[in-house]
Amino acid sequence: MAIFPCDWNAHRYPGKQRSAYVISAYGEDLETTKLRLCEGHFHDFTQLVQEDMARVDEDSSVSGSCDICDKDKNFAVYVKLFDLAQEPDYYAADLCARCWQDLRVKLKVASGKAMAAR
Repeated sequence: MAIFPCDWNAHRYPGKQRSAYVISAYGEDLETTKLRLCEGHFHDFTQLVQEDMARVDEDSSVSGSCDICDKDKNFAVYVKLFDLAQEPDYYAADLCARCWQDLRVKLKVASGKAMAAR
């Protein structure tokens, strides 16, 4: 049984936790949010990330506009996913303010634990 509840909807769950870190960058400001997730919600979260963000690999590039609506970008958003006994997966997106707010709601970032701003 996990000690902490799942951040997706605050239920306790058997098994080991999975984690997701969401980092948003606006100019010089960074905000990191950690989500503790049960297995099922981790997979739901991963699917949502994959819908709007690109996996980071050696062919990744930075865009000059929002990846969703093509307006001027204001935010760079990164997600680092930790599943059990696997290397982390990295995702990124360049977003305008409106698309970032929509994605924050979709990913339930407000439910996570904000970490110290850098």
